Amino acid sequence: MCSRSAKNEILKFYINSGEDIWITVHGPSMFPILQENNKIHIRKIEKIRIGNIIVFSFNNVLVAHRIIGVNEQQQTVITMGDDVPAIDGNIPFNDILGEVDLFVGNNGKVYNMDDLKLYNFLSTKRHPLTAREDGLRLNILH
Repeated sequence: MCSRSAKNEILKFYINSGEDIWITVHGPSMFPILQENNKIHIRKIEKIRIGNIIVFSFNNVLVAHRIIGVNEQQQTVITMGDDVPAIDGNIPFNDILGEVDLFVGNNGKVYNMDDLKLYNFLSTKRHPLTAREDGLRLNILH
């Protein structure tokens, strides 16, 4: 039996190989954009950008949350669920498995995250972080 971290590394390998990886959303943290039982497609992350939804390992659980800050010097991102009032903390670049590029809504329609850029931009603007969160210099929209 594989450990959870080994499974995450295997998943990351398949994502980086260009395999089609779909997982099911559990929980309300990304409401209203992602909802319980939506299917999300994960692709290799090309560039870490504020506003993108990434999938990462957090306490050995897969999480899909939005990037709200980037610290290039420490090689970390700060993420947060759209419907959660708290940040996840500093997530190392190495813990990022990929980014969400497509999802299947409850109506069965496939949505491309690139088509939702305005929503992604507006959702980062509502997060109450400042450019000096945790004493770090971050690239945060506010």
